[in-house]
Amino acid sequence: MEANNNMAYNQPINVPPVQPKKPIAFAIVSFVLGVCSILFYCVWIVSVLCALFGTIFGIVALGKRQGFKGMAIAGLAISLLVLGFYAVTFFAHIFSFNLFVTWDEFLRTI
Repeated sequence: MEANNNMAYNQPINVPPVQPKKPIAFAIVSFVLGVCSILFYCVWIVSVLCALFGTIFGIVALGKRQGFKGMAIAGLAISLLVLGFYAVTFFAHIFSFNLFVTWDEFLRTI
């Protein structure tokens, strides 16, 4: 019986190979910047910069086919949504302002 126990200690252990973890930094950064663009919506320059960089990082994360694909899609969607809101707000402001003044007067104010 003692000989059988020694045999068990000398046998190789079958360990499954460790899968390398996929880098997920770009997906997380895209999501965080998308959320920051919503939180800083009142500070338009910070919000637009966060949304632009969130869009860029989301596209890069999806292009590299990294892990956390859903987080990259969510960050990209939030960032594009915020940029869309700013575009609508900007053009609504321009067109509503244009209703009350002429185009020449508008250009002189710039």
